[in-house]
Amino acid sequence: MFNIFKDVDRSMLTKLVLLHIIVIVVSNALVSIPVEILGVKLTWAAFTFPLVILATDLTVRLIGKGIARATIAAAYPLAILGSIAVVLDR
Repeated sequence: MFNIFKDVDRSMLTKLVLLHIIVIVVSNALVSIPVEILGVKLTWAAFTFPLVILATDLTVRLIGKGIARATIAAAYPLAILGSIAVVLDR
């Protein structure tokens, strides 16, 4: 499975995985903090979660679709664990 990463810059790969993890964990933490703007009730995650789409697009553009899938698949379990740790810490 990890042979797909052999020709990829490890530094960039690590930064992209961390970007996904950070955006997801922060968004999951901010989903519990409400905000009201012009009478519309939201959470702060409404502003941070769209960054996941930008991070995914950036990942695909930098390293290609196939490797990006594997990169994102590697990031999500870590992001879930990070999210659980943040939620349980409250």
